[in-house]
Amino acid sequence: SAWADVFRDLAIGRRTRVLLVGGASPAGPSAAWFFLQRLGFPRASVVNGGFAALKEALPGELLVSGPLAPPAPAKKPFVPTSRPVFATSVDKAFVHAHLGDGDVILLDVRRPAEFEGSEVTKGNPRGGRIPGSRNLPHATLLDEKGAFLAPEALRGKLEAAGLKPSDRVVLYCQSGGRSSVATAAFTAAGFRNVENYLGSFGEWSADASCP
Repeated sequence: SAWADVFRDLAIGRRTRVLLVGGASPAGPSAAWFFLQRLGFPRASVVNGGFAALKEALPGELLVSGPLAPPAPAKKPFVPTSRPVFATSVDKAFVHAHLGDGDVILLDVRRPAEFEGSEVTKGNPRGGRIPGSRNLPHATLLDEKGAFLAPEALRGKLEAAGLKPSDRVVLYCQSGGRSSVATAAFTAAGFRNVENYLGSFGEWSADASCP
């Protein structure tokens, strides 16, 4: 109900098309996209390439500066549900229960140095990775400008990494941002059995009971 109030104030109804725009990194818009679709919102999209791509695509007179008047509240705001549109999230208990499960692929999308444990980041008490996980850095799913590769290229990258659209894949990073980027990329590539471990390695590393 609280989120319904937020959507109303932002003039977002079920049929509203929401375009999520960020800077050079797609992490912020992808996290917002993941959150919206997790709440069942059906029409949210990440603007690929961020604001720089938007500036290239739009005539200059459509770009404005300064404060904008708030939109009129939606008369029928979108009401969140517990049915994600594309991908859901999992928690630490789920990951722990599925360690060694051959039916679940655990994919670490951090940089190789983080995955290998040679670089301990973000104040983690322990370095390394969740046992049994593979590594596919999220940056390999982006082009040199930080935009998502085309869907066909994304699918090729994922298939080259030994992944199939039918696989059940759990993605994690440090705190859920990069794994949200990867979740959006997987979805664009046609993968529909993807789950995002939002607590990610930061949460896992802090719990001494987690191997």
